[in-house]
Amino acid sequence: MDFYIMKSKPLAWSHRKIKWANAEIKKLDTKIKRRFRRDLYPTRLSLNAERTEETHEFRPPKVTADMQVSVKNILQNLREPLDNTLAVLSNQHGGKTSGLSFPFGERIEKYGAEIDKLKKLLPAGAIEVIEQAQTYPGGNEHLRTLHYFTRDQRHRIPVDPINVGTTYRMRSLGMYSGRLIRLGYRYGAHMVPNAKNDLVVPDGVAQPEFLVDGGDGQPAIVFRPNIAVGDNEMEFITVTPGAKFEADLKPMFDVTLAPAFKREPIIITLHQMSQLVEGIVLAFEKRFFA
Repeated sequence: MDFYIMKSKPLAWSHRKIKWANAEIKKLDTKIKRRFRRDLYPTRLSLNAERTEETHEFRPPKVTADMQVSVKNILQNLREPLDNTLAVLSNQHGGKTSGLSFPFGERIEKYGAEIDKLKKLLPAGAIEVIEQAQTYPGGNEHLRTLHYFTRDQRHRIPVDPINVGTTYRMRSLGMYSGRLIRLGYRYGAHMVPNAKNDLVVPDGVAQPEFLVDGGDGQPAIVFRPNIAVGDNEMEFITVTPGAKFEADLKPMFDVTLAPAFKREPIIITLHQMSQLVEGIVLAFEKRFFA
């Protein structure tokens, strides 16, 4: 009896890692939507030192440890194919298979030194593919952030990869007692009452976004914080102590990859990283393993 043994593709392991990461990104997306898109959001209030202002804040759900670990595992499984591919290619050309690493030098001089080492182990065409990935300092931000989270962490303080920021959408506001001091963020987009008690945007302050369709066919106003200046992303209204009001306000939680991608949803960022890594692997596969 003749047996036929299917020969695996040289970069099959790299593709498996990417496929696993994509499946986990899908699971993480489901977890985030379930946890951060609820109908009711708890709030809390705080008084300033002079007890003249009462600020109300949203209290977003905490990111679970499981979600943080999931992101770390996804990033690790997207980072490894880059090194694995170089090792397979080096082995094919009689070079070493350990100690190879895709170059991400912290300084351009270090990146150049890493490239010089790879030139001795890999064919010239491989260096061309590597340089097209733009992983040098100031290069591709997605790939360099991927490396930042997955480099050797034995001597580093761990960094949680998930960041949660907040913007909020308002449709209506009614004051029953007390006085409105500020609607919105302290430094970012906000509105204040003028002498006629109309809401206006102060000079020099970012304008809220006025939406004809706030997502359900109804108009809405979107307020965004100014994090660089020092906004607390959770505050949404400041009134005199004890004021009574009713508002149709809904927070929109920005679940992002910290620290680099503060306004890009983490799922989009992870998909972009996955596509970049897969593109690099496919470029090597087409050039050297076709």
